[in-house]
Amino acid sequence: MKRGFAVGTIDNDPKGTVVTGVAEIRYGPEGAQAAELMAFYLPGATLVETSAKDATIDVAVGAEFTSVLTTKQAAAALTSPSPSLSGSGCSSALAQIPRGQ
Repeated sequence: MKRGFAVGTIDNDPKGTVVTGVAEIRYGPEGAQAAELMAFYLPGATLVETSAKDATIDVAVGAEFTSVLTTKQAAAALTSPSPSLSGSGCSSALAQIPRGQ
């Protein structure tokens, strides 16, 4: 166990998928939070929802994978602000302005 994640099995991808990016993080509904957390350790990874019935996540590394972030780096990413489509600068009131005004 490193960085707080329990590693189950290390093996080749049983799906045989060629992952061209950093990684695919595969998860079912019960593993959504774990997958989102893992995404902070693997910036650029793609989240892929599956029909998994438990909280287990699978990570398939791709051609662009170089390393897993340290816990300190991931914690910094978790606490840094990110852009949002909502907030004080955006208002749904714009959609209510009649045409021609």
